[in-house]
Order: sequence, then structure tokens, then C-alpha cells
Amino acid sequence: MTGPLTDAILSVLGTRFTRCSDRSELIIASVTLLQFRLHWLGDAKTAASRSLTYEYATAVQQQTATTSQDTDNVCGSASHEDDFFCFEAQPAENTDARTEVDMFLTDSSRVIHCLNRYPVI
Repeated sequence: MTGPLTDAILSVLGTRFTRCSDRSELIIASVTLLQFRLHWLGDAKTAASRSLTYEYATAVQQQTATTSQDTDNVCGSASHEDDFFCFEAQPAENTDARTEVDMFLTDSSRVIHCLNRYPVI
């Protein structure tokens, strides 16, 4: 079913969202949404988007590791013993960011609780 209305709608959508597929923060935002992931991308953009997601996940993982080391140093002192915001260090699995991204992108679950398995995402 194609007609002038359908063609006009597709043309306007193409014009409206063409710039969105070039902005890295919008690609990361949509790839990390459970409903979208990589399904909305064409084959040509899937590899580039996966690579971009690897890059961001690696940066987040490194930043988190640095922040947790700083927090451990502050919370470990005796003067901050009763500080409400100091938590015991949680044993973290040493999962590579690339592996975690691959597991997230291949996971078929669309329930929000599945994100608990992927702390980097």
C-alpha cells in the first residue's frame, strides 16, 4: 500500500531523523534502550554502532574503576567510619566491557531488571 501520503510521511521522517543517525550520543542512547538495541539500524551502521558502544562502555568501565578506587580510599579512613555514603566494596566481576556489550546486545530480554546483569550499560 503505497501512495502519495505514505511517500510524503516517509520523506518527512527521513528528513527529520537523518541527522540523528550521525550523532554518537543519540546512537548510544538508542542502542542501550531495551526495545531498540541494534534492531533499528541497517547492516552498514550496525558495526559502527557496536564499535561506538564498545568505546563508550570501555570509558565508563575505566571511569567507574577509578571512582571506586577513590571512594575506597576515602571510606577506608577511620574518620569516615560512620559516614552514611560509604559502602563496603561490592565484589565486582571483572567482565571486559566488550564482552558485556556483546552479552547485552544479544540478550533477548526486554525487562528493565535485565540491566542489573550489565553494570557498564
